[in-house]
Amino acid sequence: NGVFNRKTEIFSQYDDYSLLRSYANDGNYHTIVIGANLSLYLLNRKLQLRAYPSLVHDRLTGIYAGKKTNINCNLAATYYLGKFFFKGSYNPGMKEYSSMSNGLSASPSTYSLQAGWGNSHWNLSLSAHNFFRKSYVQQEKWTSSPLYESYRQTLGVQTRQHLRLSLSYTFNYGKKIQARDEIKSASTSASAIK
Repeated sequence: NGVFNRKTEIFSQYDDYSLLRSYANDGNYHTIVIGANLSLYLLNRKLQLRAYPSLVHDRLTGIYAGKKTNINCNLAATYYLGKFFFKGSYNPGMKEYSSMSNGLSASPSTYSLQAGWGNSHWNLSLSAHNFFRKSYVQQEKWTSSPLYESYRQTLGVQTRQHLRLSLSYTFNYGKKIQARDEIKSASTSASAIK
């Protein structure tokens, strides 16, 4: 997969103190992703273990040339006890190039513990996310070119420690039918054409 002859920012010297930014088509972006979805069910399917291993290779050509290979494994475990469930998950951080950026970006790992209850209509859950992380940094980005270097941070609460309470109600709507009934009704109905 890739983007060829992509649009990117080009910086040139304007005077001794200034740079002039323009846009040009420069370089290509290539990515290769190999992954799997592994599941293991134990205790009469009450315990579900999941792993999502992946290998991601990114490569940029042109003025912002660079390459990065990541080997990651997202993990999740869920245990069902009657109408209750308990879940834990872990997603490792990642450094990557993307087709839309001119540099390397990094995101931190995330993890959570969740407990919930549900019946045919109501669902209630409480989850604790990133409970040891106090930083607001969601993403870091480095850009380097012959005349320009930058470091940027994106701040937010999604990767910081927080609690989430969720309550939802599901409405029944529509008429429940089976495909057999539709076929049977259609075959026994009288025809208007003789």
